[in-house]
Amino acid sequence: MAAVQLRNAAHVEEKAEVEVLSADAVKYGELAKKLRALHASLEGGGRTVRDAIGPVHNNTREHQVMIHSVYPVTCIYAMLIVLLQT
Repeated sequence: MAAVQLRNAAHVEEKAEVEVLSADAVKYGELAKKLRALHASLEGGGRTVRDAIGPVHNNTREHQVMIHSVYPVTCIYAMLIVLLQT
């Protein structure tokens, strides 16, 4: 009789442990799902930032090239004005 009670007690304990592990598996599954959603959101946000910064960076680079092209012309123009005034 004692062996049957020990076996039943062990069975009840194992059943409780399985329920806890199953609940943890569900929680970890939900957590993994949330993490995947957050990761996708961050990836999308990063793409949005890159898409927004790309044209600004290109415009800045174009303006720098234009400034380097205009500056010598401006210097020559200023020198001509000085020469014509003398």
